[in-house]
Amino acid sequence: MNEQFKAKSNLSKLLAVLAAAQNGPLSAAQLVELNDLLTGLEKLLGLRYTSLDATAPVLAAAELEITPQLLQPAGDLHGGVLAAITESLGSVAGIAAAGGFPVVGLSNNTSFLKRAKSRKIMAMASADHLGRRTQAWNIKFYDGSLSGDLVARGYLQTLVLNKPQPASTE
Repeated sequence: MNEQFKAKSNLSKLLAVLAAAQNGPLSAAQLVELNDLLTGLEKLLGLRYTSLDATAPVLAAAELEITPQLLQPAGDLHGGVLAAITESLGSVAGIAAAGGFPVVGLSNNTSFLKRAKSRKIMAMASADHLGRRTQAWNIKFYDGSLSGDLVARGYLQTLVLNKPQPASTE
């Protein structure tokens, strides 16, 4: 199968799964399908989505096992990993909130607050702004569990692509 065709087919399936979150939380089976459809950096990092619900205040949550490959030379989790998760988690939440329309990042800022001590990071995304064309996302990173210490915060601004615009009233 042509790799470009395969990628487009995978993207269509992924957008459909994310759009399903418009109706409420994804089921366990839908989350398995979402995680199975991951490619690229998310798959390479080992990011796993644990919840997605476009009707909830916290739209998306994910977890990451900290492996030796994700550490910087001093032995701490590499900050670039958290910046990448900010982009991924905010984008997945953004696509779900936009009803399955793709989004792209406009800006990504990640601030590191404290060292992660466990072997797992939990992250959650909540919306600051959901406009017709732009979105703003707050991403919080916790050590070990969502009740663990806050170790970093991310902020992602996204642009919604190909969303129909309202008809002009002129």
